Amino acid sequence: MKWGLAALLTAVSLLPLRCGAPADDSGPAQYRALGAALVRGEAAPPPLSVSYRMPLASASAHLGAALPPAAWDLARLTALALLLTALASALGSPWTAPVAAGLWSHTAIGRAALHDHAQLVYTLAVLLVALALLRRVRAPGREAAALLAVTLGASLLVRSPLAPFAALWLAWEARRRRPDRVEALLLLAGPFLPLLPWVWMNWRLHGRLVLFEDGAALSNLVAAGAGLVATVEGELRALLPAGVDLDRDAARWAVGAMFSSPLNTAGLAARRLGLLVAAAPLPFAGAAFAVWRAPRDPRVTALAGLAAWLLAVHAPLAVQANYALPAAALAAALGADALRRVYFETDSAPVPVGASRAAGTAAALACLAAAALVARYGALAPVALPSAPAPFDLAAALAAPPPPAGRAFDASAAAALSDTQAVHERLRAATSGAPPAARVAKAREWLAARPGDFWAFAFLAEAERDAGRPREAAAALRAARDA
Repeated sequence: MKWGLAALLTAVSLLPLRCGAPADDSGPAQYRALGAALVRGEAAPPPLSVSYRMPLASASAHLGAALPPAAWDLARLTALALLLTALASALGSPWTAPVAAGLWSHTAIGRAALHDHAQLVYTLAVLLVALALLRRVRAPGREAAALLAVTLGASLLVRSPLAPFAALWLAWEARRRRPDRVEALLLLAGPFLPLLPWVWMNWRLHGRLVLFEDGAALSNLVAAGAGLVATVEGELRALLPAGVDLDRDAARWAVGAMFSSPLNTAGLAARRLGLLVAAAPLPFAGAAFAVWRAPRDPRVTALAGLAAWLLAVHAPLAVQANYALPAAALAAALGADALRRVYFETDSAPVPVGASRAAGTAAALACLAAAALVARYGALAPVALPSAPAPFDLAAALAAPPPPAGRAFDASAAAALSDTQAVHERLRAATSGAPPAARVAKAREWLAARPGDFWAFAFLAEAERDAGRPREAAAALRAARDA
């Protein structure tokens, strides 16, 4: 009864999350489009691929958009209220959860949180990790290690910042207690097991190893290389020196620019940390007070360390203020609990066994759902995935009569011509968003219809190059030269 009332009050305190408005809808719209492609088994809208965002982030955006807006908001508010109440209870008392929710939701980034799908879903994942981490602190063992591993794995299927956290935690934990080999293996390898279907799908799509988001951090990296604190919207090429190709050389140039001036890079990182802290000053001030008040409480240091990592991991690259949203939720919980400690020194918080098991179960179900989606999508990779535009009929294009003599060539009507160069240009445009493997299959289909055709070999060379197979691309180029 007490716990349920605290959760209800927490939900009421979270209502300001609906008050803010996003600057634009481009970010959530991108997640919805990529999620729709992943769920339906379609090619992503060009020039992106489904690998650009992690599967739980994009798929949940698409599935949430299918619900009535009020129902979707209610579902997310309920999940947040339950997790914050469970976290507050594990820290000391469920009654601090409404205070934590109020501190968090009244920040500038908190008021627009329901419009910021990616960060809100990641906040939910981080809260699952926090519950498992508190269980690990209070009652270490193999079960606690497995729960922490599976919640970390679910978080990696949303976003990648917590990839090294388990290794860092093991190093920190070894100061007080040496985990056995099974625990160490669970914590070091367990978080990455849910990524195996994702890695397999990306290998089928791109012919190369892709562990996390494929290219999503490029804008942050390029902006950091250009000496910017915050990310920018628009054409990234404007930030690059002349002669630096965005797709091939931008990342190398940005890293080189950052390492060429270490002092300037460190100063920019400090300014980015200041921007993130300034996005939620009260929660982070409360967290600092909690650490000052109870520096030897392992629960406080564990959550403070998790929040600090979520801020520090973004500092090397250009940031947005909303990147602080998950860390601010943890900080608000710590600050609210610190206020409780001022008036109530006694602490009878139980070990969060039930809450951590529920968190682990939710995380495991999310991992299984993501695995099913990406495995299905990966199984479709060798076949040309359907895309939003009408399919390009290669056979019809090759069999169509040539244009009348003296008639000017119209590239927009290439599908109706037998001019193979026109077919080449039209086919390139029609398959620009398809996986490389599907483009290779289409090129071989063209070669089967027109053996020895120069433009068919040229298209095959491009497709093999994009699929990461330079030897096959070189062979196709030689065949094109001979043709």
